[in-house]
Amino acid sequence: MQVENPETIAQEIAASGRGQDVKRLRERIGGTEHKLTVIHGQSGVGKSSILQGGLIPALQQQAIGERDALPILLRVYTDWVGMLGRFLAKAFKEVRSNALSVNLDSSSAILGQLRKNAVLAYLAC
Repeated sequence: MQVENPETIAQEIAASGRGQDVKRLRERIGGTEHKLTVIHGQSGVGKSSILQGGLIPALQQQAIGERDALPILLRVYTDWVGMLGRFLAKAFKEVRSNALSVNLDSSSAILGQLRKNAVLAYLAC
């Protein structure tokens, strides 16, 4: 079983042996059988570290199949729909090199845009 490329993830993640966890998360997210992946646990177990130092950089480095990955980390929960819409619009612009023609200011607008573009977005809260 191949482990994530250590150059795409933080040294702390690779050194701790959690590269295998990053690989399993990428496989789960890239598959079609799971529509949602929730990462949860007690404070201090390393959720943020594996996301920020492992999964997000890995997704930014390499696409999953034919799909674009737009990893977004939300850490503030006030106006999370508005913040998510702004982050998605920015990510679309970076990946697709053009701005969206729709305002992503509601959950229905966000879902509609994701369906329209058939883009796989990874939301970590």
